[in-house]
Amino acid sequence: IRQPYRGSKEWIQNFSFVAKGALFIGLNLVGGHVHNVPEWTSRLTAQAEWTKALIRRNLYNNNDNNNNTAGGGGSSTIGAVVIFGHANPTNNHKRFFDPILQF
Repeated sequence: IRQPYRGSKEWIQNFSFVAKGALFIGLNLVGGHVHNVPEWTSRLTAQAEWTKALIRRNLYNNNDNNNNTAGGGGSSTIGAVVIFGHANPTNNHKRFFDPILQF
């Protein structure tokens, strides 16, 4: 593992690490019945942003969040991204998956 295990500040269940040129991201995605729409929206949006920030940071081998976007300049330090989530993906997860797919 190239860097130490890192968790999310907001959700300690989330983690990331780099091993053999791949970024691994583990997420505690909300699942099941939507009991609280604002909570789901906030959480999924924040997790999408955290995931994109991790990819940017590792893709460009820097520790800041310089407005780099995928496909921009810089030298890549990863060749793959693996995202783990324990919830069964449904249309309720669009706030997470749509920004990641567009990224």
